[in-house]
Formats: sequence, C-alpha cells, structure tokens
Amino acid sequence: MKLSDWDILCKVANCEKMAELPIAFIIDSPWLPWWTGINTLDYYTRDDVWFEVNMKAIEAFLDIIFLPGFWAEYGMGTQTSAFGSKIIWQQGGTPSPGRVIYDLSEVDRIKKPNSATDGLLPFVLNRIENNRKKIEGKGHYTKFAFSWGPFNIAAYLVGHTEFFVGLKIYPEETKKLIEIVTEHIIDWIRLQKERIDSIEGIFVLDDIIGFINEEDFVNFALPPMKEIFAAIDSKVNFLHNDMESIIPAKYLEEMGVNLYNFSHIFDFNTMREVAGDSVALLGNLPPRDVLADGTAEEVENETIKMLDSISSFEGILLSCGGVVPPGASSENLNSFVKAVKEYVR
Repeated sequence: MKLSDWDILCKVANCEKMAELPIAFIIDSPWLPWWTGINTLDYYTRDDVWFEVNMKAIEAFLDIIFLPGFWAEYGMGTQTSAFGSKIIWQQGGTPSPGRVIYDLSEVDRIKKPNSATDGLLPFVLNRIENNRKKIEGKGHYTKFAFSWGPFNIAAYLVGHTEFFVGLKIYPEETKKLIEIVTEHIIDWIRLQKERIDSIEGIFVLDDIIGFINEEDFVNFALPPMKEIFAAIDSKVNFLHNDMESIIPAKYLEEMGVNLYNFSHIFDFNTMREVAGDSVALLGNLPPRDVLADGTAEEVENETIKMLDSISSFEGILLSCGGVVPPGASSENLNSFVKAVKEYVR
C-alpha cells in the first residue's frame, strides 16, 4: 500500500478524527482472479500475474485502500501446508487443506514447522521479496505481517468437528495443539518482519474464535491472541472475524487489537459500545447479499443507510462486514465509493 494509505490506517487505528471518510476493503485470492477473469492457479503460481492483478485493482479503485496490500497467500493452504497438510488444488477455486491428524490423541504428532523452509511459506516470502522492487517502484510497500489465526489453522489440522468437540472433551490436548500453532504464528510473523523491514503491522484472520462461548474464548482463545499481537512492535494490529458473535469484541483491547473487521449483522454503534473507544472498526455492509448480489443502486442505498446509522465517525473505516467476495463487481464497488463521497458532500 502507499505510505499515505498507511498513514490513514495508523490515524484511524488511533481513533483520530479524519477530514474524509476512508474506505478500505480486504481482497484476496477468491475475489481477484474472479474479478479479472483469470485462472486461480495462474494467480497462485505466476508472479507476473499476481503482481499485475493486484496492481490492476489498485489502479482501478484509487479511492479504496486494499488490505493487506499485495497479499502473497495460498488461501488456507498457506500455513497448514507447513504442518504437512496435503493441499488439494482446484482450477477455479481456493486450495483445500487436508487433515494432518484425525484424533486429538495424536496431537504429539504435530510439530512446530520451520517457517523459513516448510510448506508454502518459503514461496510466500520469495514472492514478496522477488516483487519488492516492482511494488516499491510503483509507490507501494508491504506494511503487514499476515497470518491465519490459531483456531483457524488448528481446526484444519485436526478437523473442525474434532476441534470443537476437543474443546469440551479433550481440553488439554486441544490446548496443546493451539499452543503449538501459536508458537508457529509468532515465528512466522517475526520472520516476515525480519525479511521485509517495511512491515509495521500485524494482520490476523480467525473466524473460528467466533463459534465458541465466552468461557471457552477466555480459556482457549484469549491467551494465544494476546501473544500473537505482541509478536512484534506494531502500529496497527488488525483482526478479522466476521462470525455472528459479539464475544471477541469484548476482549479486543486486552488482545492488543486496534482495528477490527466484524460481521455485518452488528451495526457500528453496537460494536462501538462493546469494543470500546480505543478500537477502530472496519465494516459493515453485507458482503454477499449486498456488495456481491445487490444492484449498484441497492449498494448505494444500503451504504447511505449504513452511514446514517453511525453516531460517530472517529475510528471508522468504511467497508463490508468481511472479505470482498467473488461476485462483487467494479460497478458495485464504485457505487459504494460514490455513496460515501456524496454523503460527505
């Protein structure tokens, strides 16, 4: 992202009052290949295609900050592959990781990977480093170390049903799995910072923490999340969780999070009341039902409704309640921007 965009993010994360209403969307490998009409495998395997597609999106929407910016990722296969997960690749979709263990009694088989050598992680670093001169030559910089969250990764390694059952039936084994994954995430974030010195933020995505009750959140999720967001000295600690749970929002400040992307089912005022005044909020137009499936007119109308509902715009980044999904057209993204600009005027 541009340094001016990073400056905006830092100010929003500090809940400073902004002269404009900044707009930011999370874009990744499901949306970008769809939007450009290219094969998903080409996006994953060709540096030139990856760079050109990301650059095309940036140049097409100059009023939008795209997060995290030139994201070198292979979907959920990115980090699970380092643990030995078999990745199934699809021509028109994101890769699907297989389990590494089938029962939590096998947790001792899970070993912390070497982030510099294992799975797809070296490919991620190589892509960023190989393209760094081109990216910076266009006036953009890698500002975030990214990671999938500990629950997201752990649930893929053992299976989602087994993971949720394990929280209740095998708490010690489940906690051990989470701890191993957390140690890996911290190593991975620190390695990115070591290799790419422009990084000043942490970008974590974990939807699975939104499926559990508050007691389990405090016991199993809160401690690792606190460790992860303290991995490096960071100006922006971003967490994405668009599940229909208010529980994580209660603990954002304790986790060290200062920018939160949440589900569209919660309005900004409700989320502000729960999260407190020190956490910036990114949201919250319905991503699928409106941004992707709605008409341009519906996007504009719903965006205006969203803006009308916000009591205070300090610490607010306007977006959708999640990641931009396939189906979200240029027309609809431009309609969102148009609505915001007209609202400001």
